[in-house]
Amino acid sequence: MILASRATTMDPRHSFGVYPRFDSAFKKKRSLNFDIMQTELFVNRETQSEGWQWLAYLIIGILVGVIAYLMSLFEEWIVDERIQFVQWVLQKTNNS
Repeated sequence: MILASRATTMDPRHSFGVYPRFDSAFKKKRSLNFDIMQTELFVNRETQSEGWQWLAYLIIGILVGVIAYLMSLFEEWIVDERIQFVQWVLQKTNNS
């Protein structure tokens, strides 16, 4: 049985679960096929100084390093506090 060619649309909520698609709306859509590196907007864009970009990388790197160092110190402090707490609990249970 051949179905008549008519414009039917699919519910977008269920379109991924049906294959092959029974609608033909996707055939009317086209994408722009162009190379972004050769577009006029890309070629004529304003370029910024790389110095500011490297300064931003440096600041971000320093901040990430400082935060990682502080997290390491905090982790060691938590482990030491846990060990002291466990020893305190064991001493209290042995004395009772």
